[in-house]
Amino acid sequence: MRIVPDANVFVSALISPTGKSAAILKLWKKGKVEVVTSPAIIDEIARVTSYRKLKKYARVNKEGKRFARLLAKQTIRVNPPSTINVVKSDESDNRYIECAYFGKAQFIVTGDSHLLELKKYKGIYIVNPASLLTIIQLEKSKKV
Repeated sequence: MRIVPDANVFVSALISPTGKSAAILKLWKKGKVEVVTSPAIIDEIARVTSYRKLKKYARVNKEGKRFARLLAKQTIRVNPPSTINVVKSDESDNRYIECAYFGKAQFIVTGDSHLLELKKYKGIYIVNPASLLTIIQLEKSKKV
C-alpha cells in the first residue's frame, strides 16, 4: 500500500510519538506501507517543523530537519511532471494530490479539512490517520 502523508501527519508524529500519526510512520519503518514524497513535500515538512508556534515542542525543533532529510532518502520520491489544481483554498494541498497521483499512491493521509473534503481524487482516497489505521487493520484481518 502506497501512501502520501501530509506534513501535519509528520508533525503530529513528532509531537505525539504514541499517537495515530506516529503509528502510521511506524508501519512505514516496518515496511508495512510505502511512503511517497516529492521535493515540494520534503520542503514543506522542513519549513513547517521550523514554525514559531511549534518551538514549544522540543522534539519537533530537534528532529524536524533531520526527519525531512531522512524522508528524502528513505521514501519513494516522485517529481510530478505537471501540476494539478483541485484545491482552490490552499494551493499547497495540490502538491499532495500531485505526489499521490504521479506516485501511484492509494491514499493521502491528512488532518487537513481542505483535503479531507475531497474524499477521493481519481481513485486516491483522502483519509485521516485513524481511518487509514482502520483500513490497514481490516485488510490485515482479511488475509488471516
